[in-house]
Amino acid sequence: TSTSVGITVNPPPNVPPSVAITSPANGATFTQPVNITISANATDSDGTITQVAFYDGTTLLGTDTTAPYAVVLNNAAAGAHSFTAVATDNSSASTTTSTSRSPSVSARPLPPPVAFSTRSTTLRSNRSWA
Repeated sequence: TSTSVGITVNPPPNVPPSVAITSPANGATFTQPVNITISANATDSDGTITQVAFYDGTTLLGTDTTAPYAVVLNNAAAGAHSFTAVATDNSSASTTTSTSRSPSVSARPLPPPVAFSTRSTTLRSNRSWA
């Protein structure tokens, strides 16, 4: 007689994607007004990337679903920024960049002050008015 044996074959576990910000350079400096493009490379060894989300601190700047992955921060505020990217794959696994990029934006320099004089000037004319 023979006996049947049940075998369960499990698929390999999903490997999370990898992601790295490629621009701007860490420590880059900008002067207002400025639009900053944040770009990232993302790969998934066992599937596909469905999206890359870009953040400044905890604020979502936007997402991109097609490579090359990028968003633009329009009219970046003066001060320090901390950009990160989160890649998500087709099995819903996600990875956040291991290193954030920290550029700074300087306020636009003020124009030189304009001085006005309160001194009165008298104009004289040799012409007579009739």
